[in-house]
Amino acid sequence: PEVIKDGARDTILFEYASSLLAREIPRHEAETLMRSAWDRCEQPPKAKDTYPVDKALAKLNRYEPGRSEGYEKQGANEDKPFDMLVISEVRKIQVRERAREIVDAAKRPPTEPFDAGTLAEILARPADPPARIQGLVPWEASTLIPA
Repeated sequence: PEVIKDGARDTILFEYASSLLAREIPRHEAETLMRSAWDRCEQPPKAKDTYPVDKALAKLNRYEPGRSEGYEKQGANEDKPFDMLVISEVRKIQVRERAREIVDAAKRPPTEPFDAGTLAEILARPADPPARIQGLVPWEASTLIPA
């Protein structure tokens, strides 16, 4: 609407944000459009209280792009071309797999530095000392055996 009245500001801005998310509009464009809609909101003295721009922009955080539950009606996917549905699913799978890679990398212990010596240098190094207890306690370890 040309002017967003005091009693309808929250609902209208929520529906607008949901429509932007459902269409998967890039975040910076969606914020610009939400600011434009917020500019049409009634503010005091016509409205009882102010409606901050942050409150309007927060509606874009409510759902992830393309997943604004409650906005898309049942059967809306039937109207989309098959290729568009496939592209959407591929994107979701790629995002999930990349997120899994990042989480796995964060959990992985740090790797030992690469030993970049020549074969002659590696063979010239002194041999590791024998184990203190073969197969149980390596030489550099310490062990307490309570009796």
